Amino acid sequence: MELGNLAEWVLALSAVAASWQGILSLSAWRHEEGGRRRMKVAETALAEFYEARDIFKWVRSRALQPEESSDRPGREGETAGVQQQRDLYFPILKRLADDGEFFGRMRARRYRVLALFGPEAVAPYDLIEKVHGDIGTAAKMLIQTRQEGETSKAEIARDAAWQDTVWDDADHTDAINAIIEKAVHVAEEIFRPEIVGREKSSSVISA
Repeated sequence: MELGNLAEWVLALSAVAASWQGILSLSAWRHEEGGRRRMKVAETALAEFYEARDIFKWVRSRALQPEESSDRPGREGETAGVQQQRDLYFPILKRLADDGEFFGRMRARRYRVLALFGPEAVAPYDLIEKVHGDIGTAAKMLIQTRQEGETSKAEIARDAAWQDTVWDDADHTDAINAIIEKAVHVAEEIFRPEIVGREKSSSVISA
């Protein structure tokens, strides 16, 4: 083999080796960058589930302030009994509306979680959405169905079911709290391993 040809082969092989190394480096960077994105989304998503739990505690709290119902539409012309009943449940809707921006962000993040973690990862979001809808519906029905006059046994039972949804009983028999805790638990199972795993990986690299 001539010297010139050998040099050309060496250069060609060097170029191939450099290209291959570049491909490996790019692949490793993409993998690392993808891992960082997953960790960031996991941290934010899990924090939002903790915040949602606290928000629902506030929404369902019986610690009502008079000003929370002072701007309720249609208060004029109502009898005292109807007004009192409707003022009792209007703050629930107001509190949900006040935190509407938070729940909007949470719903939007659901799609990033779906893209990064798969369909099973949106299960806790479905639970939170159910709780949000059930509380809002129960409060609306307690406001809209309140009229003067005798209340039947069926109506009393119906209202009691809505009241159980609206108010936080702060115990283990509270069905709404149970759903919220399940959502948080499932979210922890999905997102915490990603957070802990990335933190351990970063510690090893730093060391």
